[in-house]
Amino acid sequence: FKVNSIDYLLKPLNEADVKRAIDKWQRLTLTDRTEYASRVKDVAQNRPTEQVFLVHFRDKIIPLQSCDIAFLHTFNERVTAYCYNGSKYPIDLTLEALQAKLPKELFFRANRQFIISRKSVKDISVWFGSRLCANLTVDTPERIIIPKARVHEFKDWLISAE
Repeated sequence: FKVNSIDYLLKPLNEADVKRAIDKWQRLTLTDRTEYASRVKDVAQNRPTEQVFLVHFRDKIIPLQSCDIAFLHTFNERVTAYCYNGSKYPIDLTLEALQAKLPKELFFRANRQFIISRKSVKDISVWFGSRLCANLTVDTPERIIIPKARVHEFKDWLISAE
């Protein structure tokens, strides 16, 4: 705290303490201020995009981190999260709500049934009708078909830098 901050003032404010804090701030060179602002910007831009969901599983509530999710699948109006370790958990949210919560650079809404993680994509098969089939590193309950209208968006998402 003492190395990276300017000062810490407690109430009731003392005029001498405020003056000392302002003087200390003014002693910072423009380069120091720019470096400090740059560090703050870097921290803000590199903040973790990790999302944690609380899932009810049997008699427990389990925190499920988004980095553990390979894909989300909906069937009969029930959403299930499939993890890389083979486990699967019911989630009490719709795919639309999950899509809004998950980082767009890491998860893609493939179609009405699937949201897939970037790191789970093994390869892509060309499918008839100018569609694609996403093949994942984990087993899926059905093929993940990318509609023709979303093929370009899917390819851009796959090659975009994180």
